[in-house]
Amino acid sequence: MVTLFLIPLSFALPFTSGLLQRVGIDAAAADLAARYMMTFMPGLFLNSYADALDIFILGMGKTYIIMYLQLAVIPLHLLFVWFFVSFMGHGVIGAANAHNCTAVVTFILQFGYC
Repeated sequence: MVTLFLIPLSFALPFTSGLLQRVGIDAAAADLAARYMMTFMPGLFLNSYADALDIFILGMGKTYIIMYLQLAVIPLHLLFVWFFVSFMGHGVIGAANAHNCTAVVTFILQFGYC
């Protein structure tokens, strides 16, 4: 069901900058927001599947597993943010890349448990 929402949204993302500029957002900020959303989209897609796996794990009555997985991923997310934003100097786009890496790790860990 989520895929039915995300696929049309992904076709609309190239026009995000123009739409934001039409509602009064500065052109530079609108371009950066559009680039961020395009970079962020794969992680959002993985997060939607990870949420479904969360519900499956919750249905098995293993709420502590989700907590342990998230506790394991938080330090990795901080490492990814440091690497992409500070070390590589990618700024806002680096933050989107860090989120994507965190989403991949979260999904792999959840899928591995199931």
